[in-house]
Amino acid sequence: MISSLSCSGYIINASRYVLGSNPTDVLHIQLNAYPEDKRVDRSMRAVLEFPNDATAAIYADLGMPKHLGFIPRMPSISVLVDGDSGSVYLNNFIAPSLYHYITVKTKGTGKEDTKTQTVKAYTFSHLDTSLKGETWWTT
Repeated sequence: MISSLSCSGYIINASRYVLGSNPTDVLHIQLNAYPEDKRVDRSMRAVLEFPNDATAAIYADLGMPKHLGFIPRMPSISVLVDGDSGSVYLNNFIAPSLYHYITVKTKGTGKEDTKTQTVKAYTFSHLDTSLKGETWWTT
């Protein structure tokens, strides 16, 4: 039985959603315990295998070290899904009002054909509408 953080359910489900299937294997997992109570996980890294040679690298850390020793950091929660056609990286999709972004890389036939797009706000510019996206909107 593998223990995991409560937020790991979100990142595993995000991987399942992006790939449209369930993981078939755990290729790597690293759990770090909370220093004051070893029964509680503080962080987790894992690589999950999915059908069609796709993988998802997931990461969650609820107790990152303080910046400069005293400035608290936000929890880090992200998902990187790799497939034959490219990859999708979701950063902080759980609390997007603080900060979030999605990076999509589409593989081409050569290195120069690879395209990368990072989205931080929905602007709906591709629609014929007056809707305006905001950076704090959920991804």
